[in-house]
Amino acid sequence: MEREPPEYNMLNDILLQETRKSIGCTEAAAVGLAVAATKDGQEPPYNVEIALDYDTYRNAVNVGIPGGGKGIRSAILMGLNSDWKKKLRVLSKVKPVSINLVRNINVKPLSVDTLFIYACVNNGCSIITLTHDNIVYKGSRIELEKASSSLSSQKEQPSYLRIKKIPYDAIIKAIDLLVDRKDVLERIRQGIKLNLALVKENIEGNQYCGIAKLLPNETLLQKIVRYTVAGVEARMSGSSKPAMSVAGSGNQGITTTVPFVIYAKETKLKEKDMYKAILLAWLTTIYVTAYTKYVSPVCGLGVKAGTGIAAGFGYLLGNKKYETVMDAIRNHLATIAGTVCDGAKLSCTLKAITAVETAYRSAELALKGIQCREGLLGKNVEETLRNIGEYVQEAAPLNNVIVKVISAQGVNNSFFGV
Repeated sequence: MEREPPEYNMLNDILLQETRKSIGCTEAAAVGLAVAATKDGQEPPYNVEIALDYDTYRNAVNVGIPGGGKGIRSAILMGLNSDWKKKLRVLSKVKPVSINLVRNINVKPLSVDTLFIYACVNNGCSIITLTHDNIVYKGSRIELEKASSSLSSQKEQPSYLRIKKIPYDAIIKAIDLLVDRKDVLERIRQGIKLNLALVKENIEGNQYCGIAKLLPNETLLQKIVRYTVAGVEARMSGSSKPAMSVAGSGNQGITTTVPFVIYAKETKLKEKDMYKAILLAWLTTIYVTAYTKYVSPVCGLGVKAGTGIAAGFGYLLGNKKYETVMDAIRNHLATIAGTVCDGAKLSCTLKAITAVETAYRSAELALKGIQCREGLLGKNVEETLRNIGEYVQEAAPLNNVIVKVISAQGVNNSFFGV
C-alpha cells in the first residue's frame, strides 16, 4: 500500500472546508446572511445599516440575486425575510420582505484589509469576518462596543491559510491518494452535479442573456468554454440553483469543474483521471487564494480559478509531471495576473471566456516546452504566488478607485436609502 504523505489529512480537511454549496454570488449571500442573523428577534418596521469591506461591496453591488432583483439592496430585502441558519443558502427560495416594512437602508463601504460585514437591524447587530459565513458576533446594539473590541483582538486566521505550509509539489503527489477518499470523491461528484445543473439550466432554458449560446461549439476548446461560461452566466444572472463553491466563490467552483467534465466526455478520458484533474484544480485555486485573499483587487476567475484550470490541464496533458503543471501555471499567470476585479456581475461571463481559454492554451504550450519566466514569475509555484500576493497587497488602493467609480455610476445606488 502506498504510504500517505504527512500533508494528506490537512489537505483533506482544507478541501472539505473550502468547497461548499452556495446559492447566488457569495458576497451577496454573505450580506443576506448578516441581515438575516441581525433581524432575528426584531420586529418591523426595519431600520437597516450595513458596513462592509470594499471587496465585498464591489462584488455584491451589481450582481443578480436569486429570485429576482440585483445588488446589495435586494440581498438585504431578502435577508430580512430569511433564516440565518441556512448560511450561504440564505437567498434560496425566499421572497424579499415588503418594502412597506422597511423604514430606511444605509450602506457604507469600509477600507479594511479583510472580509468584513457589519449589519444592524433596529436594535440587533451581527458581524461576519474572515470568511463569508463566519458570524463572530450576533447580539444587540448595546453590546456593539464590546463586539468591536472582541473583533479587533481576534487573532484567528481562516483555516485555508494552512495550505501555504505545504509545498506545491506535495499537493500534486497527494492527488492519487486523496481522490480515493470517500468523502473527497463524494464532494467532487456533488460538485459536478451541482455545477452541471447550472449549465443545463442556461443551455436548455431561455431566461438568461444568451451569451453562452452565442459562442461557437465546434472544437474541443470551444465546447469547454461554451459550457463553462453557461454556468457562470446563470449564476451571475441570479439563478436559484446552487453552485459548488471553491475558496469562497461559486464562479471559481464552476470554472474549475465544468472544463474537465466536458474534456472527459469529448476525449473519453477515464472517470478517475477527470476526478484527479478537478481535485488538483480545486486545491490549486485554494492555494492561490491563500496568497491573494478570498476577495481581492484581482479577478478570481482569471487569477485563482484560471490557475487551477491551468494546473488541471497541465496535469492531464503532461502525464502528471510537476514540471508541466508548474509551467502551465506560470504561462497562465504571465498572461492574466494583472486582470482587475471590478465586481461580480454579468460581464464576469466574458472574463470566464478569457480565463478558460488562457488556462487551456497555457497547458498546451507548457507541454510543448514553452516556459514563461519573466515579470512576476518566480523560480517555482510558491515564489510566483508570493510575488502575486505582494502585488495584490500593494494593489489594494485600487478598490478605492473602483468603489468610487461604481458609486458615481449610479447603478443600483438606491440602496443608500430606500
